[in-house]
Amino acid sequence: MTLYYKGKRIRILQYLLSRLEHVSKEANTSSEEKLESLKNALLYVYDFDATVLIRSHFKT
Repeated sequence: MTLYYKGKRIRILQYLLSRLEHVSKEANTSSEEKLESLKNALLYVYDFDATVLIRSHFKT
């Protein structure tokens, strides 16, 4: 894997982390709304580069 792809994956994972932190800090938000925000963040990452989510579980 080239440096470009590693950098791309790091950026998208940083984006996902940022969204997850934002969801966890949302005040006055119901559990359903937080779950919807989480789904949207994961779907965005999956649409952008599905291998980031799929391949990360198979690394040794």
